Amino acid sequence: MKYLKSSVVVLYVLVVLVLASATIVEKLYGTAFAGESIYGSWWFSALWGALAVVAVAYLFRQKVYRKPVVFLVHVALVVILLGAFVTHDFGRQGTVHLRLGTAVSSYDLKEDDEGGAIQSFPFSLRLDDFVVENYPGTQSPMDYVSRVVFLPSSGSDTTVASVSMNHVAEYGGFRFFQSAYDDDGEGTYFAVSFDPWGTGLTYLGYALLFFSMIAMLFVPSLGFRTTLRKVSGRGAVAVLLLMFGVTAEARVVSQPTALPADVAEQFGDLYVYYNGRVCPLQTLAKDFTMKIYGKQSYAGLSPEQVLTGWMFFPNSWSQTPAIKLKGEVRSFIGKGDTYVSYEQFFDNGGYRLTSVLNDIRHGKSVEGARSYEEANEKISIIQMAMQYASLNVFPYVSAEKGGLVWLSPSSRVPSEVGVDERVFFRQSMNLIGEQVAQQDYEQVRYTLSKIKKYQSKVAVGNLPSDARFRAEKVYNVSNYTKPLAMAFATIGILSFLFYVVRWSRGEAVPKWLDVTLFVLLIVAAVYLMFLICLRGYVGGHLPLSNGFETMQFMSLCVLCLTLAIRRRFSLIVPFGFLLCGLTLMVSTFGESNPRITNLMPVLASPLLSLHVSVIMVAYSLLAFTMFNGIASFIVRAVS
Repeated sequence: MKYLKSSVVVLYVLVVLVLASATIVEKLYGTAFAGESIYGSWWFSALWGALAVVAVAYLFRQKVYRKPVVFLVHVALVVILLGAFVTHDFGRQGTVHLRLGTAVSSYDLKEDDEGGAIQSFPFSLRLDDFVVENYPGTQSPMDYVSRVVFLPSSGSDTTVASVSMNHVAEYGGFRFFQSAYDDDGEGTYFAVSFDPWGTGLTYLGYALLFFSMIAMLFVPSLGFRTTLRKVSGRGAVAVLLLMFGVTAEARVVSQPTALPADVAEQFGDLYVYYNGRVCPLQTLAKDFTMKIYGKQSYAGLSPEQVLTGWMFFPNSWSQTPAIKLKGEVRSFIGKGDTYVSYEQFFDNGGYRLTSVLNDIRHGKSVEGARSYEEANEKISIIQMAMQYASLNVFPYVSAEKGGLVWLSPSSRVPSEVGVDERVFFRQSMNLIGEQVAQQDYEQVRYTLSKIKKYQSKVAVGNLPSDARFRAEKVYNVSNYTKPLAMAFATIGILSFLFYVVRWSRGEAVPKWLDVTLFVLLIVAAVYLMFLICLRGYVGGHLPLSNGFETMQFMSLCVLCLTLAIRRRFSLIVPFGFLLCGLTLMVSTFGESNPRITNLMPVLASPLLSLHVSVIMVAYSLLAFTMFNGIASFIVRAVS
């Protein structure tokens, strides 16, 4: 028994060490090398097999089968591992290339499988149609759809199937996944998988694991229900090595020349084709300001005033320290200043970043290369704004591209566009520039209204609804989660310390504090729910497709769980504030508010929301469990 237990421990440690090493190898040498040398190697499979065999022997020796639910959990893990083994050793993967109207009866195996050989199907398949479906009014792909006919080797019965990014076709034990397509739209690539047993075993293992873990919550002899009744809020995390460096940089900001607020707001009310979708120009202005300055406004000016300021008053804005720098480029451009002006990037010798960027592009080692590239990107964005290149506000119906196309005033106008439209596209912004220079803002408003009227006429049926358009403008001015993150993290730490001090004196937490924190939790939950619903409505899909959105959803999960069980576990209140603050902070890393985008075709699955929701709730519960566990150790140590 002793040697059996030791064998399990040793094999388990070996597996963990190999996985940790594989992660490092993958980082250094790439996924393909790690997959071939470690994950797909015979010895790694043998190591897993040995661990499974020894673990099962130990379970039987310990007579774990007398506890059916616990035993079923381990059986489920073995079945999952067995399914992976069957898939690895007996499954086949490859690709098949189809052209319209041509039948194919073989596919290319992956290089891992028999050196990339050709493998025959027991049938043929033919591509009858391929379509790239775009989001209405855009050139952004919504889905790739192939219509395929399967032709059996004998008999006349054929099967027609549709294959798209989230719709798999199955025939003769093979599964076909949409993978890529030819540039001319006349052909497509499918990923091919033949794994009739391994996939089923893996799914069976996960089903057993799910039901056995649920059953564990309801079996009295396993102690979960007893523990749930006994656990109290006395556990505390006495030491939280979390420090927030909140510094306020006092500096006088001069206000550059800008349009009147109401005129700039009318600019923000135009439609613009931006980031693969049609949205208010206000969204572009907000992202522009955030990218350049790091905040949603500058010197009390709205994002629309900032963007139009760079467009129509470049001399004034070029002298304004409104460009935020990070890292080594601060010393190179601004002598350590965080905010610099556009003019500081240029001297008599030209663009000051040219030599550094050339070194980076030629593979030379440059300390803080990323900071130089980010600074250069900001200058490029500003130059595009000065040239109106980012304002894709002029739609036209293209016969050549078979849909609606949006152009900016500086775009090359195709020959199929009429003369009147060509002049309108080219001269509208120049005309507005002249009107702005003359401070004739009534004429500016009139010209903007003409552009908006043209947009509504040409792009009718391809524009967001008025309700969705207004919702996006509300979202743009309502999303301030970064201050909320800082406030909640601070409240979490302070309330935790207050709880500990009161309990150490044998005193209860004051009622007024409990009510105040409860109200704050309710308000924050409603606010986050409002933002998430707005973002989902504007984007047209559940906002769970990127790190920002999933972390915001996790923050909401934390708040809901805190509200649900706060009466049973009093310490969950400060933990809830702290976790909500931390997750919101994580969501703001990189960009405070990433762009709303059309959903990528590969993510357009009804399972996405279920998948992400379950994971975020699990992470929230795991975080609460971690805090409670640390608290238990510390309380035992000091008591």
